[in-house]
Amino acid sequence: MRPDLLESNKRESTPEHIKKYRQSYRNQPGLRVQHFGLKDDAENIDKNCAYGRSTIASDSLQVVIKAQNLNGMADKFNDIKEGKYASNITEPLGRPMSRNYNWPKTIAENREFEFGIKSN
Repeated sequence: MRPDLLESNKRESTPEHIKKYRQSYRNQPGLRVQHFGLKDDAENIDKNCAYGRSTIASDSLQVVIKAQNLNGMADKFNDIKEGKYASNITEPLGRPMSRNYNWPKTIAENREFEFGIKSN
């Protein structure tokens, strides 16, 4: 082949302002990966800074749990309110989930019944 034809088939490289969107650019070894939306802003951001704002101290765990201790009628009223939810019926706290299956009598009475085919 003629050398001048080979040189004309060379592809141009990706422009710098588009490289940040390319997967091949982000997969370079040793390159710190960050969202392409922040790529141009990286020079202005301190690498050790954290986003968000600090919050004031909140109630301790003991205070929150103590607020939930209900006695007498308040506990009974709370149980009535909680009883409305299906998750309270099917998944009561401190007990395994009850699926309320209605098995045929032959399966329910036979303790040795197993599903599937036994393998060797």
